Amino acid sequence: MMYGGVIDVFAQSRALQRVLSKGKAKSVSDSATMTADTIDFRMDAGLLQRAYAWGKSRAHAVNPIYDVLSDSIDLRMPGQRTREIRAVRQAYAQSLPDTAKLHTREKDWMRGDTITAHFDSTQALGDTSSQPQMRQLIAQGSAQSFYQLAAKDSGVVGPAIHYVKGRDISILFANRVLQVVDVLDQAQGGN
Repeated sequence: MMYGGVIDVFAQSRALQRVLSKGKAKSVSDSATMTADTIDFRMDAGLLQRAYAWGKSRAHAVNPIYDVLSDSIDLRMPGQRTREIRAVRQAYAQSLPDTAKLHTREKDWMRGDTITAHFDSTQALGDTSSQPQMRQLIAQGSAQSFYQLAAKDSGVVGPAIHYVKGRDISILFANRVLQVVDVLDQAQGGN
């Protein structure tokens, strides 16, 4: 569902190509909710390929796993399968930690001038039955990240905290588990 003060629909040969919502725009689907002053959806062959959101009120995308807030969001999803999310200007992203291994109410988070999330979209195009897994999360410019990990020492109560600060931070994941954190310039923090 798409909501907004003004919604423009563009089609060619009866095939929907674009939906543009302006003024308190909101998109609600099974997989995510997006809000912004303006939301622009681009389609091909009846499937959503790309979504842009921007405006003074900031762009906000939420799903059960992650939450992204920034001045603008560019969501690339060929075949209606999320491949990349780019959040620009004062970007902030948060996600739920692995609650099977951790007992915490705090969320993991990352911030930076720009945040880019890359997803594993190798599943067959058009198969929207499950959310793709995140492969990499990158924060560029005044980057910070806070992640909670299962403590290696079984006698420790609570999660091990991994907080870092630097110019750029890149985090690699495998099966939704943090694997590697790379920090460029002025690195601070640690476990």
